[in-house]
Amino acid sequence: MFNQLNLQHQENSDHLLTPEQKLKAELIGLVSKLEHNSRRAFTDAKSETNEMGKRLIEHGAMCMFNCALSIKEVLKHYEQLTSQPPLKDQF
Repeated sequence: MFNQLNLQHQENSDHLLTPEQKLKAELIGLVSKLEHNSRRAFTDAKSETNEMGKRLIEHGAMCMFNCALSIKEVLKHYEQLTSQPPLKDQF
């Protein structure tokens, strides 16, 4: 029930966001999901009895973790670009 209300609120307030803000929110959500899935995969790998299966699960977990880090870096770089005032003699 709460998720449905939250989703409705989000849909109602989406029209107030710029396209850049919507994209940033989606990327932040994606980072959160990738981090969660990565942690879960590492936890699952601990209970895997087959060594090759364990390595494959850990490999997938690292791929998800690295994707999350890459997106975080892009977001951080974007924040730095948008927070700095433009140079006077830029052109």
